[in-house]
Amino acid sequence: RQGRFVIRSAFGGKHDGLVLSGSEDTQVYVWHRHSGALLRKLPGHSCAVNSVSWSPASPHLFASASDDHTVRIWGLPPPSVS
Repeated sequence: RQGRFVIRSAFGGKHDGLVLSGSEDTQVYVWHRHSGALLRKLPGHSCAVNSVSWSPASPHLFASASDDHTVRIWGLPPPSVS
């Protein structure tokens, strides 16, 4: 059930192929933009995550901000080459 929070999402990653989203459930979600598949569910905050932002310097880094008064910096592994 949605509460009173504004949750921000952001496109990013290589070729803007990923979507980040915060959540009221304290998690950060990473989705594949075109397939809609959930790729990662990242714990680390203790309150709603209301903002996420990709690093302008690297397609593998992003930050999340929460009502727990923390900002976390995350790194996704680069895609493996088969």
